[in-house]
Amino acid sequence: MQHQETVFYLIDRETPKIQFEFGYCDFKLQIKSVSFFTDPGFNWQQLINKFEIRVHIISYGKTLNSNIPYSEIIFPLHLFNDPYKNQPVFVLNKYLDKHIFSTSDDLTSIGKIVVNILLIEKLAINESYSLQLEIIKYS
Repeated sequence: MQHQETVFYLIDRETPKIQFEFGYCDFKLQIKSVSFFTDPGFNWQQLINKFEIRVHIISYGKTLNSNIPYSEIIFPLHLFNDPYKNQPVFVLNKYLDKHIFSTSDDLTSIGKIVVNILLIEKLAINESYSLQLEIIKYS
């Protein structure tokens, strides 16, 4: 039976990265939702297009040179701005697991997988803000 643990992580301009490490067989993660926090009274919808959340997945081989990346996958997590939405909560339900890698790769040679979730400011943001990511880790 698979065990799951729901964990909440905050990212902001001072701490813009969350990192996870997995073995190839253990790699399963779900980014369930993102909540946006800013100063009370500030319209959070004005900031949503000024940043992006990017997922960077790096696999490393089982060899002695295991610090050299075997493959890399980078993609954004889209937070779609609905002008009629009152609450800044975005349900994503994005599953990440070993099936993200191409079947043409020699998957048996993958030893370690590192997942970085990065907050990137595309435009200058003067207001204080943070994002809370609800992540389910499976083991």
